[in-house]
Amino acid sequence: MKAVILCAGYGKRVMPLTNYLPKPLFPIFGQPIIDNIVFHLKSLNISEFCINTHHLADKIKNYILSSAKFNATFNFSYESQILGIAGGIGNIKEFLHSEDIFIVHNGDILSNINLQPAIEFHKRENAIITLILHDYKTFNKVTLSANNILSVNDQNNPKSLAFTGISIMSNKILDFLPDNKGPADIIPAYNKLINLNAIKGYITQNHFWSDIGTPESYLETHKSIVLNGINLSIPLPSTNIHIGKGSNIPKTTILNGFVSIGQNCTIGNNVVLENCIVWDNITIANNTKDKNRIFFSNSSFQLE
Repeated sequence: MKAVILCAGYGKRVMPLTNYLPKPLFPIFGQPIIDNIVFHLKSLNISEFCINTHHLADKIKNYILSSAKFNATFNFSYESQILGIAGGIGNIKEFLHSEDIFIVHNGDILSNINLQPAIEFHKRENAIITLILHDYKTFNKVTLSANNILSVNDQNNPKSLAFTGISIMSNKILDFLPDNKGPADIIPAYNKLINLNAIKGYITQNHFWSDIGTPESYLETHKSIVLNGINLSIPLPSTNIHIGKGSNIPKTTILNGFVSIGQNCTIGNNVVLENCIVWDNITIANNTKDKNRIFFSNSSFQLE
């Protein structure tokens, strides 16, 4: 089985952070989001991946290719213009045509969802697509009846569910995608499959899931991991504090709540940080006192 990781987006909702780093490389206590995705999928014996890229594509490709830790095969599909989900998958038909099923995973989703039961469900239901769903009020808009998806954009139904950004697809989906290798929305394909009862919904519960879509959710993800003792496929600190290699933290520094400091950072004297994320290679001046702030590329972003 193979996997596709969708990493081409601009991350407009989390700008200006994504002016410097694509969302799949955002550090979570020092570990990029894409690390968790790859190791999570490798637990399913997936060892061959295709990553589509566009925005800051070289940063993603260089990071993956320079990391011997993955022990997997990576293919890259650079899109000179963003093709959308259908266009992006259609553009790599050659990579996927020999696979009975494959997984498609958004590159900005952090989760520990148990995917094996969903794969078994997909096979049992003989589905062309299985969307992995959960109850997440902010994004609930997928309606379901007897495992069949009826709509993917019904926000008025109180029983609707949210798409996790993870799906299982059979290679038959390639017959429903355009052949021109240009931009294409996935919704027309979804609608055709809805009419055929070939797009199913698998409901998952009792898991951790976060969409790193805004600065607020990025900070809140760190807080949730600390408060709830979350286990992921990446190593996490045993306390509420992470300090990366090569960072200088004076004895006068006070760190409250959760704080994640990246590699090779210089923290000045008498600094007080609470609920803050500090990316690699950042210098924080003496006597800085900050809360709910993300320090990145010699700039910062504060939340209320």
